[in-house]
Amino acid sequence: VKVRKTYREHPWRGRHPLSLEMVDKEITGQLPMDALLNDSYVASRGQVWDRERAEEEHRHALPDMVEYEALYARNIRRPGSIQGHGCFALVSPLSCKVLACSENTMEYLGLEANLLLSAEFPLVFIDSASVREAITKLDPGGKPTHIPGSPSRPSRCGLTTLSLVLTLSPTSAGGQWACVDILPTEPSKGVLSGLEHEVDRSIQTIRRAPEDMMHEVLLAEVQRVTGFDRIMLYKFHDDQHGEVVEEVLKHPSLTAYKAHHFPATDVPQRSRALLLQHRSRLVCHNGSPQANVVCSTASGLSPGGVPLSSSHLRGVHPCCSEYYKNMGVKSAFHLAFAPEGNLWGLVCCNHEEEWRYVDHESTLGVLRVVAAAEAVERERIIAKRFKQDETHRRVVLQLQKAAVKNGSFDAFALLLVGKGGHWGLQDVFADTCGVALVSPDRIVRQGTCPGDTDLRLLASVGKSTEGPCLVSHNIKKLSPAHPWQHEGPERVGTGGGVCGVLRVCLINGTAILWFRQEQLQQIQWSGDPEHHGGKTMSPKTSFQVFRETVRGCSLPWGEDAVRLGVLLGESLTLEFTKQSKECIFLIDLKGEIVIWNPVIASEVGRHEAIGMNIVDICELRESRVTSGF
Repeated sequence: VKVRKTYREHPWRGRHPLSLEMVDKEITGQLPMDALLNDSYVASRGQVWDRERAEEEHRHALPDMVEYEALYARNIRRPGSIQGHGCFALVSPLSCKVLACSENTMEYLGLEANLLLSAEFPLVFIDSASVREAITKLDPGGKPTHIPGSPSRPSRCGLTTLSLVLTLSPTSAGGQWACVDILPTEPSKGVLSGLEHEVDRSIQTIRRAPEDMMHEVLLAEVQRVTGFDRIMLYKFHDDQHGEVVEEVLKHPSLTAYKAHHFPATDVPQRSRALLLQHRSRLVCHNGSPQANVVCSTASGLSPGGVPLSSSHLRGVHPCCSEYYKNMGVKSAFHLAFAPEGNLWGLVCCNHEEEWRYVDHESTLGVLRVVAAAEAVERERIIAKRFKQDETHRRVVLQLQKAAVKNGSFDAFALLLVGKGGHWGLQDVFADTCGVALVSPDRIVRQGTCPGDTDLRLLASVGKSTEGPCLVSHNIKKLSPAHPWQHEGPERVGTGGGVCGVLRVCLINGTAILWFRQEQLQQIQWSGDPEHHGGKTMSPKTSFQVFRETVRGCSLPWGEDAVRLGVLLGESLTLEFTKQSKECIFLIDLKGEIVIWNPVIASEVGRHEAIGMNIVDICELRESRVTSGF
């Protein structure tokens, strides 16, 4: 029996359809750019951001970009200093001895750093037994352990109770270190103390808020609880640049940033990852001196080798500090907003009047408020998707009926235009200018589409990496070296020509492509985006509106369009495999049969094969089907 084996998986089911194809690619592209801009920034100030790399013999040669970015990431996680609104200690979980600490321990613990090093950390506190137990029982994969109000000996600033935040950090040798943040329990400026009932009230207010006002209500409640001057909801777009989509100001005299866009490099990817890990980041007193980390001789560590990615006190990058200074911000408090687990954006709290401190207990309360908003947003997204899926099913059902009526795969071109009350492919998406069906031996189109050469390229580009669905609002970026058609009705990427594409792959090398024309867009940048672009990173000094007209792009397709495209591709593939006169079966990653058309069922003599393993069907028990089958 001649069998055509077609491998198929279901990569989109149960997860965000844009997260792997569009967003991850943009993130990967931004990582080395962040590293290069950072290198340029510190070099312009006569510094070297990686001492080990500077000592290499061939320092003039640029390392492999992956290695280069990894060095940058290590320096972000291990800056060798912390902010001064607390102190830090690196402790052995076994002996509880201090391996490294910050130089400002006298201010908070009443002990000089040289006396604390190699001492047993729990003995600093009156209730040493509970501190020792917390250190020795830290869960490697668990959340940070919080010990509120641990009594200690009086310190230089008069503090007698401190809050401890303990986390485990892996060592290069495969062991574990305990990272301990020692933080004041009472806010120095009278902010956020004993507001548990206020947090509960805020959560109830958010849950009762109208759907179209939820973001505004969230910001208003965060401002009421924290007292910061400016609260912004900062959204990360698919190309990773940011936009302030909502804003609440304490005083009308403050500069408004709502609807302002910011370049992707303003918030580096490594910083975003740490924000998602900790859920919050406080810059208490911007521009104030930071406390260096010192290490015990016995530990064998250097200050640059102490991991601070688990510490809430991790030092502020000088470029970030300069950015805040130019913005007029004295204190900043950022909260991750991730309704579906991915970093959707940030709740940004800025204060310009004076520096502002938020203790850890209050931070946990504010995070509860944000979590309530995330839950409301998640429910809204799920409800919206459910309604969209119902609409998508009706569209797909009509197209399936038309496919059955046409009776053969070769007659699929009749589906481009709806007839007899049936939907056509041109009716599936709004704001499209054309649709094309591209197979190995024929091309059929309807409306405004690129030329045949361009269509062949679009039907095949990125098939091995982009999955079953490819989306782009700028076709020319898919293959910059390709000589796109720029004249006549088939022009691409210029003057009202075709700029956006959504492609769905079917079987037999066939693809459906929908197109959108150029859509001029006006973007309000907060400052000239080219001011600190390229390879000369220096924080912008002006945040005045800079308006830019974006050409060569279509309207973005959006998640709902991708979901419909994938569903349509799966359904039509299933329908045409059933109609095909060839033997066709489709399997998933485990080798289980997903589709088993009537022709192969008749030839093999097994009509109930769905869900069975292809190895059992073929009686090849000694072999195993791999993902490349």
